[in-house]
Amino acid sequence: MISTKSFTQAFEFAKQADCRNFATIQSMCQMLGCKPFSVMEYLNTNPRLVHCEERFTKGGQKSLKSLGLCVCEAYESVEQNPWEPEWLEWAKEHYKKTVWVSEWNNYGVIEGYFLAIDRKPDNLTEKEIFADNRKNKFLWGNTPEKLEACRALGATKQTTFYIGGMGDCTSHDIPYAITSEGIKLLEKKGWKVMDKWF
Repeated sequence: MISTKSFTQAFEFAKQADCRNFATIQSMCQMLGCKPFSVMEYLNTNPRLVHCEERFTKGGQKSLKSLGLCVCEAYESVEQNPWEPEWLEWAKEHYKKTVWVSEWNNYGVIEGYFLAIDRKPDNLTEKEIFADNRKNKFLWGNTPEKLEACRALGATKQTTFYIGGMGDCTSHDIPYAITSEGIKLLEKKGWKVMDKWF
């Protein structure tokens, strides 16, 4: 029986050896020194610890050749797997006091910085979310609730940034502009600020 730790280590080594971001069943067998049956048994026994997809490579005459089922991701616990709801709950807790800074770039000139709200994409219905929870940043990233908490602490302020130059300039109201002083205030209050510029 293949252990979870052995499987995840073999997965990383197989990717490294094949210079790919996934591992074929054959590569996993070679790395683990086992038959395909053992790898398939692991995949079927631990479906929540792996993410698998069919992958392709270029064949003759620009056609695609199937590599069969491949291991795209492997984890030691369900909470580490972003394709599972447990990861989403972990992310909400882990990032509950974390925000990400964006820069306001006016054609190469950085006019300031702000906390942008992570919004749900228009192509998702009200109840839909992505299967890969890393894409659901609107649920665990810069949520409106977190940005309002930053405003309440006095770390952000509403301001206006501009795009364009003289004669063709447009203004944009930014509700959560932030300065280095605001970031320092958040950090003093126990927040983690990502992508800061200083």
